[in-house]
Amino acid sequence: MAPDAVKAVFDQVYDDADQRMKQTLNEHVEDYPPQLFNLVWHGVKPVALDWIDENLPCAFNRPMFADNFEEAQEETARRMKEYQGQRDKAEQS
Repeated sequence: MAPDAVKAVFDQVYDDADQRMKQTLNEHVEDYPPQLFNLVWHGVKPVALDWIDENLPCAFNRPMFADNFEEAQEETARRMKEYQGQRDKAEQS
């Protein structure tokens, strides 16, 4: 994801966090146990997927946030074909 997209997703995920938690999350990445990353990733995935679907529905990286990678890949390919078809129609008009 582009840096501004990542920021938008993380802002939404941590919108309700208090100031102390925000300061804690700014510490060096090496200071956290791997389990914390799994926990954060579990919370980020659905928010990122919703953000992508709303803002960039044909994003190539959409499947990495889905629970079922293969289904998400197929859905993204379908969306891209649909988008291309719409662009082709618009160009022919």
